[in-house]
Amino acid sequence: MAAGGGIDPIHQFEIKPIIGLRPFGLDLSFTNASLLMVAIVAVISAIMIYGSSQRSVVPGRLQSLAEMIYEFVASTVTGVMGKEGMTFFPLVFSLFMFVLSANMLGMIPGSFTATSHIIVTAAFAFLVIGTVLVYGIVKHGSHFFGLFVPSGVPGWLLPFMVLIEAVSFVHPKYVPQMAGAETVMAALPHEAGRSRIGLVLNGRGYDRALTTAVDEVNVSLSATDGFGLKNQGLAVKDQLSMLGEIVARRHNSQTSDAVPSLSATLSCVWGCPFDGEVSVQQVGDLVGAIGALGVGEIALADTIGAGDPWAVTRKVEAARRAAPDARLRLHFHDTRNTGLANAYAGVEAGVEVLDASVGGIGGCPFAPGATGNIATEDLVYMLERAGFQTGYDLAALIETARWIGAALGRPAPSALSRAGGFPRR
Repeated sequence: MAAGGGIDPIHQFEIKPIIGLRPFGLDLSFTNASLLMVAIVAVISAIMIYGSSQRSVVPGRLQSLAEMIYEFVASTVTGVMGKEGMTFFPLVFSLFMFVLSANMLGMIPGSFTATSHIIVTAAFAFLVIGTVLVYGIVKHGSHFFGLFVPSGVPGWLLPFMVLIEAVSFVHPKYVPQMAGAETVMAALPHEAGRSRIGLVLNGRGYDRALTTAVDEVNVSLSATDGFGLKNQGLAVKDQLSMLGEIVARRHNSQTSDAVPSLSATLSCVWGCPFDGEVSVQQVGDLVGAIGALGVGEIALADTIGAGDPWAVTRKVEAARRAAPDARLRLHFHDTRNTGLANAYAGVEAGVEVLDASVGGIGGCPFAPGATGNIATEDLVYMLERAGFQTGYDLAALIETARWIGAALGRPAPSALSRAGGFPRR
């Protein structure tokens, strides 16, 4: 009580600390220990953020320390509340730290006010949460956010978007393997952070796509007349006209929320099985024409696996000059074992979106000798060994590739489905 009968304000309490630490002979109160922990956590968080932004590998010992903090918090919360409990972890942890702060008021030396101690403890709470979030993102990518973000949140809250070319709306008479696209789409419900893409070759395919809940329509075109006539019965100029009609129809329907986004894939960019070599000028002109229609994403596809890393660099640069506002995507087949080298060249050229298929399966019925795409697990392994964060679970990819091989009755083409990852976990 104060001299006039009033109550002392809380910041005037002067209670001696009841916990003392003496590391290296230093007298350390609980409050000062908290400050030391804040500094440690801040350093770890900064290193993890820097390592992630620089796409570099975080030094092993520091990563181990960050992993220890993350694993302890995650395993404790999920052990007590289940996996769904991680959704509420930030709120629960903040409340816990607030209660801890109130309890620790009896341990504050006279030089510290209650307010300052609460600020210190709150800062510590946020830094611990920051370390858990940062390390979780660095380690698990978008899968980590599956623990935190409840279903139904807007996709922009997620740092990674899973793009799945789920179906092709093509005539089953010509490509029977792609029959039943509508049935597949009905079995693949919408999910935040996942874009279900449907491939179309013409206006009729686009009409079919609009009858489903597809999130994105990818229009396939060819860089050459030879492949265009074989693949979809259209020369290059007619393919561009077809794309223009689809773009116009889409613009006329923009008042509807159900209109899917639109992208385009240019096939045979690095070589055609019928017309031979494809020049940089051809690619630049076609990409410019597609970009002029307002298509936001343009993919360059090596349909028959004829490309090399140096040609990749030249054509990516030409495409970027021709359509500077479009996002570029690369699509490589590994027919001649250059797929990963080409992917590397694309990443070095600044491309951030790459197509791949689990197990390396695939092909094209209208491209003689074409084999599957580069394998998702092989690509993820290469990128993550280099320090990139992809957001994919490599072990799950390898397991899925082996399952695909078993279902097909022959091993999947991918290297990691045979050799596994490294180091083994």
